Amino acid sequence: MLEEFDRVWAIDFEFREPDGGHPVPWCGVGHCLRTGETRKWRYDHPGGLPIYTTGPRDVVVAYAAEAEGKCIRVLGWPMPRHCLDLLPMFRCLRNRFGSPAKASLLDALMHFGLPGIEPAVKSCWREIAMRGAPFSSEEMGGLLRYCEQDVTATALLLPHLINTFEQAHALLCGRYTLRAVSGMQYVGVPIDFLTFERIRDNWNEIRHRLIVEVDLCYRVYEDGKFKMNRFGELLNRLGIPWPRTPTGRLKVDDETFKGQTTRYPILNELRELRRTLATMRTIDLAVGPDARNRTSLMPFASRTGRNQPSNTRYIFGAAKWLRSLICPPPGSALIQLDYAQQEFLIAAALSGDTKMLQAYQSGDHYIASAILAGAVPPGATKFTHPEARAAFKTAVLGLQYGGGAETLGARLGDAALGQKIIDDHKRVYARYWRWSEDRVDKVGLGGELSTPFGWRIRAGNRAGEPNARSVANWPIQSAGAEILRIATVAMEEHGIRIAAPIHDAVLIEAPADEAESVAELAERLMRESSQVVLGVPCGVDRTLIPPGSRYRDERGDGFFGKVQNILETL
Repeated sequence: MLEEFDRVWAIDFEFREPDGGHPVPWCGVGHCLRTGETRKWRYDHPGGLPIYTTGPRDVVVAYAAEAEGKCIRVLGWPMPRHCLDLLPMFRCLRNRFGSPAKASLLDALMHFGLPGIEPAVKSCWREIAMRGAPFSSEEMGGLLRYCEQDVTATALLLPHLINTFEQAHALLCGRYTLRAVSGMQYVGVPIDFLTFERIRDNWNEIRHRLIVEVDLCYRVYEDGKFKMNRFGELLNRLGIPWPRTPTGRLKVDDETFKGQTTRYPILNELRELRRTLATMRTIDLAVGPDARNRTSLMPFASRTGRNQPSNTRYIFGAAKWLRSLICPPPGSALIQLDYAQQEFLIAAALSGDTKMLQAYQSGDHYIASAILAGAVPPGATKFTHPEARAAFKTAVLGLQYGGGAETLGARLGDAALGQKIIDDHKRVYARYWRWSEDRVDKVGLGGELSTPFGWRIRAGNRAGEPNARSVANWPIQSAGAEILRIATVAMEEHGIRIAAPIHDAVLIEAPADEAESVAELAERLMRESSQVVLGVPCGVDRTLIPPGSRYRDERGDGFFGKVQNILETL
């Protein structure tokens, strides 16, 4: 893979990254594996050359390259044209061994039996870098040596990982982390900082009042604690069927609530309250001095290759109502672009199920599925048969995540109907189901699954890992991750400012008077990225957030209104 490059630079930076802010680089080292040239940079000797070259036949090699990308952006250096990031290569290798997900540079060195810095020594130099300047001459010299040791370690790892990816996949992953991920983390999500500060500083009182305020409609809390008997009484009053555990207890995990609120939105605020109380003892969003939320996106941390940022530090991982803090900066607009019903299309394209593909292309695959199953007559629409469409929507979404007849029956309130819809789905989309079951069998027999570009998985070496449900869903989620990687790389290289990825969507920022043209370009790039991976374009839904307005998520709107009302009384 390296034969086509004239210069191969192993690079690394040492830096301090303030909470929610941009990194402050202290030093950097680049070593050319072809010529033996070593370049060094330090903050107290500004100027000089970058620690790499940027010719068309030059490539940089790093471990977790988004950190290097952010430092390069802060320094204003030209972005390298090509990058090999060894972290996604190692994560994918661990996927194939079914090993635990630890994937630091030291973990990678230990995996191959290569020498590395002692963990205690590494921790010491990291603490010095995080403490920041001024440094003594001994500290500065030590930081540079430590940085150079990481460059040496990266160079040692390269021959062990270089052949684990096809060249196109390796360079795509490097472009994604070095350019797209660093760009998204550099831009950050703009928020209403004054309201954020008031919520953060008064959070304990707000939590207490939220329980009182929200529970007026439900009456399931007592002395601030959720009561199962009261919850059961609420479900009986509302006539809502509910999934139970094998011992007969009502399931109250967030995944169950998520599924149930899809069909019974009256419970949305109760779910938001429970999620808020469970995950937000304090408000821990990482917000920088420029009022933007920034935290590591943790690219490739999931076994599907998706990003896995912190649920407490990242605004799109926290409770839905916090998203109402997102506001465009003056003179700018925000645009959310969301792949439309992407998972259904991925399943259709990868399995080659033409009926599924036709249902997607109809514009409403839920009602199309109901028509194919004979549950509604030809020509039916969501307006003429809303109940049947809602039932098939519940079923299709549940089946995509491995839900069975019992769960679906509980959500529909009719076990027989749930089983019938599942049977109809398997009959109508028989090709997809054969394909999905083949994937599960392949992994169960020790084989590998791979995305179109080469992200892979194999069964774990522990019993039940991964389970059949996860394996069935893995090709869909991993292909979706691949599509978004290509889309965000293309957007970054076209100069589009991406503020955040949101699962299979992106939030972009543009001058208000250019928002329409920027959105059209981004949409085109997203459709083309789907075409590259699947062979068919996926539709894209657009939501504009103009200057002076807030991000809106209907699942959290009412809850945020309650928080605002509480703030007014404090």
